[in-house]
Amino acid sequence: MLLPAHRPLLRLTHQHTQRTITVWPSDAVPALQDCFQRTDWQIFREAAVREGEVDLEDYTSAVLGYISKCTEDVTSTRTVTEYPEPETLAECGGPVSAESQGCCVQVW
Repeated sequence: MLLPAHRPLLRLTHQHTQRTITVWPSDAVPALQDCFQRTDWQIFREAAVREGEVDLEDYTSAVLGYISKCTEDVTSTRTVTEYPEPETLAECGGPVSAESQGCCVQVW
């Protein structure tokens, strides 16, 4: 019976993860700057006045909501799939090759 010349030390899982990323086009920053320069920020302050004083929580929430909305208007989102990278030589104790299909192997 013939035995293989190498023995896998570690098999990688082929699990992948998906996450959503925000893509910033090249014209996003100037568009945001224009949006913020044209904004009347005093409106947010006036809307947050309660009993003659500014409610800092309402004020902050309104401004951050507006900034988020402006950001969403000039950016887009993408879902990306991430696959695990092959283990490095130092991590698995053996060489990594394309033939080993991402498994760390030790050559006898």
